Amino acid sequence: MAITMATDNTLETEVLIVGVGPAGVSLAADLERRGIIDYLLVEKASSPREGGTAIGFWTNAWRCLESLGVAEGLRKSYLQGERVRIGTGQEGKELTSFSLEECDGGPHEFRYIMRSDLLRQLLKIVPKQRVAYNKAVVGFREDKGEGVVIAELSCGQKIRCKALVGADGVGSTVHKLLFPGQKLANYAGYQAIRGVATISKSGSLPPFFTFERGVVNQVWGAGVRLGTFRMTETSLYWFVTYNDQQREAGRDDDGAELLQKVRSLLAGWDARWGIDTILKNTPAQDVLRTSIGDRWPKPLGNWGQGRVTLLGDAAHPMTPNLGQGGAAGMEDALVLGELLVAALDKGDVGAETVPQALRAYEKERGRRITYLTLKSFIFGFLLQIPYSPVTFVRDNLALPLVFKPRSFLSHTKFEAPPLPSKVEKKKRRMFPLM
Repeated sequence: MAITMATDNTLETEVLIVGVGPAGVSLAADLERRGIIDYLLVEKASSPREGGTAIGFWTNAWRCLESLGVAEGLRKSYLQGERVRIGTGQEGKELTSFSLEECDGGPHEFRYIMRSDLLRQLLKIVPKQRVAYNKAVVGFREDKGEGVVIAELSCGQKIRCKALVGADGVGSTVHKLLFPGQKLANYAGYQAIRGVATISKSGSLPPFFTFERGVVNQVWGAGVRLGTFRMTETSLYWFVTYNDQQREAGRDDDGAELLQKVRSLLAGWDARWGIDTILKNTPAQDVLRTSIGDRWPKPLGNWGQGRVTLLGDAAHPMTPNLGQGGAAGMEDALVLGELLVAALDKGDVGAETVPQALRAYEKERGRRITYLTLKSFIFGFLLQIPYSPVTFVRDNLALPLVFKPRSFLSHTKFEAPPLPSKVEKKKRRMFPLM
């Protein structure tokens, strides 16, 4: 089925992807590189999000980026992580430090990259005619007799497709339509403030832990954490998590107030963490705050119905304590892409071919996502403990048991599905949406 315009102004394609985020664009890029089936990517915003902050990518994410053909372009722009350091905030004490080479399953790779750079690289693979902005999906229904899903856009246009994939983030509209009344995410009890500090090329930096190249810093307090990593020669990513009540949905934050909030949270912390220098050099307009939450999926997935499924945060939001949210979405995309192509390349033989492929994807991903979500939740629970006597036990007794270098990155193992040795490029018509 090529992308065509039916007589009633209904567009037809094989796969409709909702959401121009890392997971949705990864799926589109994977389908484009496989070159066999037709797809369309729709986004309610007027353009890809240029703002936002950085995403930390461990080994499994880089395996995905290699499969998508964008890893080298991103590697050239960002510094590689080499060590992990865990320390205490007020004392400025280093609790442990180890090289990534000490972790089993190597060679390992870690970098923070800007979300906007990631999207730019992925969108270079996807033809512009296959991406439509200002197109919000407001409803859909499945016609089992014809073996299609009919999606309705806010502009009144309709799209008929063999499979609909919701990759529209934690607040997913597709999830809301698929499972009315179900919670999008469960609040984990803490907030995160994130930013990127600018480092002058000409100026000299103080000899703080924070500015060392290649070191992933995790600094622990009582109910508060600081993380830092030098992304490039001129930029340093940082985050602070702290226990608090859940924020009102849709509330806008003032960046200057958030920076002041961080100052108060980290007051009295050792100067070697460079907090004052970091905050002075962080543009207020680029500081973001988010409520941290997750949704525990069933081990067999089951986050879709019929010819509709979900991808990335729309399917399984998770806390950021393992740095696996973005990577998990890209893993989803590659697994789903392979299964969709296998099903649709057969001509969607039988009414259940595509639904079976979607359920197979959910089942394959379900076990791994459940493991990642639970492990990340447990880490966050331990690291956000607000009581000083308990944090003393955590830092001095539990740390050697939980944060063993050998198993520290055991969750980053992932092999991307291979692309076919010979990619068949079918002639496909492309029509822009009205």
